[in-house]
Amino acid sequence: MAAANLTAGASDPLPDRLTALAAQYDRHHQLTAAEHAALAAYGMAAAAMEFLGAAREYHLHHNHSDETRLLLDIGRDGMRQCQR
Repeated sequence: MAAANLTAGASDPLPDRLTALAAQYDRHHQLTAAEHAALAAYGMAAAAMEFLGAAREYHLHHNHSDETRLLLDIGRDGMRQCQR
């Protein structure tokens, strides 16, 4: 989730940010091979979660705030970056 949201706007695409965060985490607690293999799917899911949460606010609650629009963009951009 941190890679999708807190690092949004960074020059590196989301999959690269995920890899960098996992490397930092590995310095303290080793991820398993299965966890490393799941990084790409987890990144897509995190970006989708950002998008879907904001879409719910926008469409169901009519919350058209700058924050909601930003979260829509973060989610949309993250999902696009994961498809490359």
